[in-house]
Parts: sequence; C-alpha cells; structure tokens
Amino acid sequence: MDARLNLSDITPELLHWLRQLEPFGVGNPQPRFLIEGLQIIETRYVGQSGQHVRLRVRQSTHQRTALAFNQAERWAEAVSQVDLVCTISTDFWNGAETITLKVLDFRPARD
Repeated sequence: MDARLNLSDITPELLHWLRQLEPFGVGNPQPRFLIEGLQIIETRYVGQSGQHVRLRVRQSTHQRTALAFNQAERWAEAVSQVDLVCTISTDFWNGAETITLKVLDFRPARD
C-alpha cells in the first residue's frame, strides 16, 4: 500500500492502525507513504563511516526525524526541501517512544 501523507497526519491513531496490520513480511508488506514538500531543518551524517543520514524535517508547524540508511552518498547538501517515500515506525530511546520516518527514497521537492 502506498499513500500520500502530511506530517500532521502522523498521529497515535495512525500508529495504532498500522500496528493492527502487522506482522509485515513477504505476503504483507509494510505500508509506504509519500510526504511531499518537507523543509530540511537539520542534516547529520551518522553511522561508523557516516553512511546514514539523519534529518530533522518540518511541514507547517509539525516536525519529525527521518533516517535514511546507507543513503549518505546520494544526499546533496544544497537540498533545502525534499519529498520522501518512507515507512513510519517507533523507536525507543532512553525510555521514551518516538515516531521516526524510515526513508526508502527521496528527491528534491518540486516547486
């Protein structure tokens, strides 16, 4: 399943609905979402050799973290807005649950 979302659509209710679709696998792929026109507010290279990109993105008043695993070589520093194809998941860090976008693909946003 592929669908378009805005960052404002990513709510606890959406996460609850996605969890009801689990487990994901060969016969039940994880839903992918297109989120367009995201402003990049922070870019960090992470991983032992800087092979991953951690982004902080904004759309209107909403912000999220997006992780692009093994995509650092594709990243262009001059990009200020992107469209992302991603999955939505939760991460647990220091006892807190956070919603994270796992980037599958990206492109500079179209004006």
